[in-house]
Amino acid sequence: MIFIIFYKNISTYFCNVKFNNYNYMMKKIKIVAGILALVVLVACQGDTKDQTIENIQDEVVETSVISQSVMDKGRTVYMQCLACHQANGEGIVGTFPPLANSDYMLADIDRTIKTIINGTKDPIMVNGTEYPGNTMTKFTHLSDEDIVAVATYVLNSWGNSGGVVTTEMVAANR
Repeated sequence: MIFIIFYKNISTYFCNVKFNNYNYMMKKIKIVAGILALVVLVACQGDTKDQTIENIQDEVVETSVISQSVMDKGRTVYMQCLACHQANGEGIVGTFPPLANSDYMLADIDRTIKTIINGTKDPIMVNGTEYPGNTMTKFTHLSDEDIVAVATYVLNSWGNSGGVVTTEMVAANR
């Protein structure tokens, strides 16, 4: 539907443009088409056939310290993260960093908590790939318990073994 509206608007516009502006207008169409193609590629990145949160088999660290209810709540809160970090935690290379086996995240849990709360402002390096700043949204609206749950879930999913986050840790990083 969007492409039909786009095509009708462009074709109407070109019917009203004089021939001497044809090359200039073709250049603009190529730019717009390139942007649309980029949006489609980013939106359709990767194999999404079975990428739903229910279909991904999480490799959760089995430990008596991590409660299943915290992991379940973390999975629910993580639904807000799916668009960027994907259901499998692998992100989108060069755009949204992976959480699965992330050297950046696992190296500093306090930094991970601060990133969830405040987002990112500066570029970061994750597993040898640079990611632009301002891509992580602030999640200041989440309660301390929500941040505990999602951080613990991420730190212990997809092969990560990063431990448990507590409400005291979250409060200290607000």
